[in-house]
Amino acid sequence: MKKSLERLPDIAELKAVAAILRNASITHAAAELGVKQSTLSYTLDRIRSRLGDPLFVRVGNRMVPTPCAEKLAEFAQRLVADMEREIDELSGFDPRTTQRTFRVAINEVGSIVMLPVLLRKLNIEAPSARLVPMQVKGAELESRLSSGELDVAAGHFPTAGANLFRQLLFRRKYLCIARRGHALARGSVSFEQLARTPQVVNDLMPAPYVWLHEQLTERGLGLPIAMVSQHGASIPFIVGATDFLAVVAEDVFALFKDSAGIEAVSLPVQLPQVDIFLYWHARVGTDPANMFLREVIKKAGRLPFAMQEAG
Repeated sequence: MKKSLERLPDIAELKAVAAILRNASITHAAAELGVKQSTLSYTLDRIRSRLGDPLFVRVGNRMVPTPCAEKLAEFAQRLVADMEREIDELSGFDPRTTQRTFRVAINEVGSIVMLPVLLRKLNIEAPSARLVPMQVKGAELESRLSSGELDVAAGHFPTAGANLFRQLLFRRKYLCIARRGHALARGSVSFEQLARTPQVVNDLMPAPYVWLHEQLTERGLGLPIAMVSQHGASIPFIVGATDFLAVVAEDVFALFKDSAGIEAVSLPVQLPQVDIFLYWHARVGTDPANMFLREVIKKAGRLPFAMQEAG
């Protein structure tokens, strides 16, 4: 029994395993935890020795977990989330003094547009709190929120679980863009012109782009894809340097139109808007820290919302 207890990892070790699993990198995990890389490496070596398992093996430039690490991280995430919640309840949650780490699922567009505003507001209202943005697939959202790995999610997740609470933050508009001076930017573009002009798209393909493709298909036309980019932030600059067209969020266009040298293209139809929601799990519905975070995110969401309404 004594030997079994001696093998149990402490809280710092559990946090280390969970952080490495989330980031697939010791360097990035150390940054998230606010420790030196050498300190985190030492912690990992210590727990490896204690459990007799490598926990993570390097594959290329990623740290891939063993089955033992996956089980341990799942337990660690629940334990740390419950512990932080209990501490807040014992001491009374105070945003001015909390050192809590908040984990928010947010996509690339949200990271570009809303995350800087959220960080600024959080720094004012909870200066010692930390924020960890994470990209999560919609199908995984419910399990990660229920386990405590995530506190909330902000974005458009049509495949999110039905058991999550959600609240509308704003409606995001989309538009078509071209480089400044492009021939199609001078007037309204026809479906036929659109079908003849190469496009650059994000590999996730936002819903308005899919809808536009359907409109063309109904007319016996196609949408020629010249390039697929995994990096949404690069698309305005790719468009600015080529004759490609692209569909992007209006707030992304507003941020990059000058630096990328792009302008809006008038389409024959208006693209549908996308509802951006705030998601959370029932188990943290009345948690003071989570309620505080949701309020800060709603305030941060007002800037893009105001931008959408003004457009």
